[in-house]
Amino acid sequence: IELAERLREPRTVTRARLVQTRVNLLLGFPEIAVSMASMALSGARAVQDRRGEALAMGFLGVAMVGAGQAADGFPRVEEGLRRLGEIGDSTSITRLLLMSGESRRHLQPAEAVTVLEVAASKAGELGMRLVDARSRLARGRAFLTLGLISEARGDLAAAAAIFVGLGRALEADECERVAQEGG
Repeated sequence: IELAERLREPRTVTRARLVQTRVNLLLGFPEIAVSMASMALSGARAVQDRRGEALAMGFLGVAMVGAGQAADGFPRVEEGLRRLGEIGDSTSITRLLLMSGESRRHLQPAEAVTVLEVAASKAGELGMRLVDARSRLARGRAFLTLGLISEARGDLAAAAAIFVGLGRALEADECERVAQEGG
């Protein structure tokens, strides 16, 4: 970030802050991730970088959800996804959907179900089967945590079928194992 700032590359600074956002989320520091995403959003707006702004909006939402601010975070994730859809950036949509799923460990199970429902739905709409399957697997786990066995089995079976269709036997086996452990 410092090098990009010295070279006066504002878009590179924005992208570096987005990377820092993701790293902080993965390391379990959602409050720092919120700060990084906010700076990335401000930077993207300053240089009128539509893609950077859409990504930063979505990343900020994921970070806010991770920091326990789900009510404010969910609309930002959805807005980021909407803007990325307008631009036609399916790669970034996929990245944001995966981050939404990754943030589930910072959520209460009921909130995780909601986030993962949005992720699976958007992935399904976009034909991103792997993201859809991963979201369903994670949602199945969240359902099990809530004691909703039949809902969990439905998601786990759907995820396993998608994984089999993609030739990903290990993930399909994981779905079956999770279903058996859950009852």
